[in-house]
Amino acid sequence: LFFFQSLFNPLILFLNFWISLILRLININGGFFDHASVRSAETYTIAKNFITQNLSIWRPRVDWGGPNGGFVKFEFQLYTYILAWLMKVFGLSIVLARLLTIVISLASGWFFYKILMKFFSPAAALLGLAVFILNPIIVYFGRAIQPDSLMILFGIFAVWLLIRKERAFLVDKILASVAMAFALMLKPTAGVFLAPFLILLFDIGSWRELFKNIFSLKILIYILSILSISIPAWLYYNYIDRAGDFGTLNMRGWWISWESLRAYFYNPLYQKYIFAAFIFFNPIGWLVLFKALFLKYSKKDFFVQPFILGVWAFAIAHSSLWLQGFHEWHFMLGVPAMGLAAAKIFNDWQSKNLSKIFSPRFLISFYLLFIPPAIYGLFFISNTKAEIIYNNVGIIKQYVPENKTTAVTDPGSTITNFYSGRIGVYAGFSITQDNLLNKIKAWSADFLLITRPNNLTEEEQKTLKDFKLIYKNESSILYSLY
Repeated sequence: LFFFQSLFNPLILFLNFWISLILRLININGGFFDHASVRSAETYTIAKNFITQNLSIWRPRVDWGGPNGGFVKFEFQLYTYILAWLMKVFGLSIVLARLLTIVISLASGWFFYKILMKFFSPAAALLGLAVFILNPIIVYFGRAIQPDSLMILFGIFAVWLLIRKERAFLVDKILASVAMAFALMLKPTAGVFLAPFLILLFDIGSWRELFKNIFSLKILIYILSILSISIPAWLYYNYIDRAGDFGTLNMRGWWISWESLRAYFYNPLYQKYIFAAFIFFNPIGWLVLFKALFLKYSKKDFFVQPFILGVWAFAIAHSSLWLQGFHEWHFMLGVPAMGLAAAKIFNDWQSKNLSKIFSPRFLISFYLLFIPPAIYGLFFISNTKAEIIYNNVGIIKQYVPENKTTAVTDPGSTITNFYSGRIGVYAGFSITQDNLLNKIKAWSADFLLITRPNNLTEEEQKTLKDFKLIYKNESSILYSLY
């Protein structure tokens, strides 16, 4: 039995990573016509500009201009800077960018597995790894051209540094703190990792011990530790807030406009996207997290429960984003907690020899059943209509001068502007004289591309008569605003 077990565990480990790799390679050479396509295009463009314009890591720049000359307010650009150096050697390539993310994502899976092996049985560790590395959010963002996977890797690596030895020495704690600081600089949402990180850093083994220390002088040490880890991120974001622009990229509240709310209910494209986003979240995984809240934890694995509580608090605080269905990456932090919870549940079931009726295998099986439809939703349901984008790009390239700004009425207009290489803003409101003058002109837009000519109201048609018609076909109309 031991012989077969020794063969079985490495095989399952290999299959975990092999399947994970295959899933991440789907459509690896495709364009940006998938989930979170805008963010991937932004990230790729910044990496390209680092090498083509010889910019420093402190000066992320996009192609579409803005009040600060295209320099933007983005998270710390470590991911894009690494990508830029790779592209300097191997050339500009979407495939190269996605391969970098895949390597980062699989590396996070490996360190996560090492953490699980430290606390749970081999079978429980393999199960927890599958829950983590095959989760739809981790799969998608584990191959997207975005920094989220690098943030996850730094957070997991920081935890691993604290538990890899029986006792963490000063050098381990310093390295772990540096890794955690990088995670926060990459994404402030990595603050959710602070819950397990601080528990392990100060070797706290129970809620009683935690509360006892909070009301002692040790609280000063905790506060100083959090500050030392967080200050680099605070300094960076304070700097980038002054040095960069985010206005034209924010699309200024378009997601709560009446037009977009109607689209959620009536537009099949949005309906499919929200359906795919729901699958992203894998509700069975959240059920596992809820179940794990009520388990009994030993001093050894106590850090798991504060992490789960932190994830729930974060999810509740960001609950409004669930309704939009466009911010799946915010919930990536919940997936390592799902893996830890699944491993804990399975480990307890194994060690206590519970009846098969209460086996967590059924729950985990339902969790894994979400993977095939999620893969379909992630890779084969686009939130962008490629044919509209190509039409828009062709019009802008042909009729708009290189240094001019175009406002576009199509919700996919940001992608239009990425592909045309020009600045663009989304006009997601009714086209009135006041809006044209106060909103579009405030963005320094000199042209307006209407992608809904058949749905213009009488008032909008009357307003547009005052402006010069540049181009018109059955799907788009281009006006000059100056």
